[in-house]
Amino acid sequence: LGIVDPVFLIQHPFWAPLMSRLPAGLIAYDIADRLDALQETKWHFDISHWGLVESADWLTVSADLIREDVAGKSSNIEVVRNATTSEFLEEPRRHSSGGGRPQVGYVGSLTFWFDAPLLRDVALKRPGYDFLIYGAPEEPAASILSTAVNIQLLGEVSHHEVPHRLVELDAGVIPFRRSPLIDATNPVKAYEYLASGLPIVATPMPEMTRFPASDVWVAETSETFAQCLDQAVTSSTISDVLRRRCWASDQTWENRIAQVPWLWEWNEVSQLPLGG
Repeated sequence: LGIVDPVFLIQHPFWAPLMSRLPAGLIAYDIADRLDALQETKWHFDISHWGLVESADWLTVSADLIREDVAGKSSNIEVVRNATTSEFLEEPRRHSSGGGRPQVGYVGSLTFWFDAPLLRDVALKRPGYDFLIYGAPEEPAASILSTAVNIQLLGEVSHHEVPHRLVELDAGVIPFRRSPLIDATNPVKAYEYLASGLPIVATPMPEMTRFPASDVWVAETSETFAQCLDQAVTSSTISDVLRRRCWASDQTWENRIAQVPWLWEWNEVSQLPLGG
């Protein structure tokens, strides 16, 4: 192939068998999730993951619990958490179109880790709020959510559109079910919410302690979740928005790359748009 001194960035164990057909080079293995918690990827994980962990020259992981999973298997592990982009930081805040009704939003998947019954119950407890859900209407979540008249299922939007939608909200939510997968999740949407100036109400996740306590409310039940929303939607003064965006401005993909020397050096040479 004419490749000299290659560096291979692997982000899924699916690609491990291909390495035997490529020239020898340095290997960086980026572990973003606990893939063994996903049944559809478990066979890839079982076959290839631990081999990559032990053979890679560098490991990057997105959460502390993933680092604990691989500790002792490698001497070169960096925690590189998720981040945001300038599009979220630069989108001007706009008055919501809710006619005075608080606008609460979620952007992302409605698959098995999304707690649809919890969010439906929260919506029923707060009929004066509008809940705007951007994501493919997966079942059974879509049917559960549709039983609350103040929940709007708005379908998927492109990532380019997300900043425009977020700045019209009063709060962002992350209603995830606890599981080994979610316990090791560092949610990228939390960075995007804060970069848009939004307060966050989320279910408990270890990685949520990494975000500013003044801007994140954590609730386990629908009752406490609704109460936290009441507080969150009233915390959108100019100083609140500026504080969140100031914090998020230090949480960009450019900063993430700069924190890992080998990644920074490689990106300078390759000019590849890492992150996202």
